[in-house]
Amino acid sequence: HTFILYLDDCESGGETALLSELPPRCSVMGDQSCNTDDKYVLAAVAPRRARLLLFPHICPHEGRETLVVPKTLLRGEVFLRRGADAR
Repeated sequence: HTFILYLDDCESGGETALLSELPPRCSVMGDQSCNTDDKYVLAAVAPRRARLLLFPHICPHEGRETLVVPKTLLRGEVFLRRGADAR
């Protein structure tokens, strides 16, 4: 899983959009020319101080344009074990 911990409020913009899939015209994540159509957006999470967002690593997502800066966050990965190996 991927986690994002927002360290500051962002007054306008800067949402993290979780997508159901990448639109056909967007072959690569991070393509700045790709403006995702809202029909692919499952949720758009606004950056608020101390908010923690956790989602499966394979979930396509994008950071929306930040209109008021700074947008400060901490991003990382969480590996969960299941079954007999979990301790």
